Amino acid sequence: MSGSSQPCSPFVLAASGFGLLAARRSSGSQAKLCGGEERWKIKTLSDRRVGRVNFDAPKRHSIHYLITREDPHVRGDTLRDEDGSHVEVTVYHLVGVRLVDASIEEDGDIHLVIRSKYANEQMIVEFPNVACKGARESMH
Repeated sequence: MSGSSQPCSPFVLAASGFGLLAARRSSGSQAKLCGGEERWKIKTLSDRRVGRVNFDAPKRHSIHYLITREDPHVRGDTLRDEDGSHVEVTVYHLVGVRLVDASIEEDGDIHLVIRSKYANEQMIVEFPNVACKGARESMH
């Protein structure tokens, strides 16, 4: 699929975490692959504040909308929605996107590059490897 620019159905994204089955590996090799420590629980929806995420009311927006939001200046120790901006508790239904590239990274995470109709408006969507701690334990 790499290099294609096919229209995709709308994505429904939680700004802080995703789960999707990645490449299967043995448990020994899988343990070596699971890196991701910075904000890992938030990224995998396994943190204690996950109940604040509003999965029932996705907001329809474009990539343009998301990339023009104010940077929340999140650090490794920042709690979900610590600044009250609600970016990390909102589920986004992205419209007008095309899948540009897809790959399974060395750590087993899935990366998708999506783009709007404007070539300079793109994002990387990451699905953590569900065999890794946190993603494996998440209810989402």
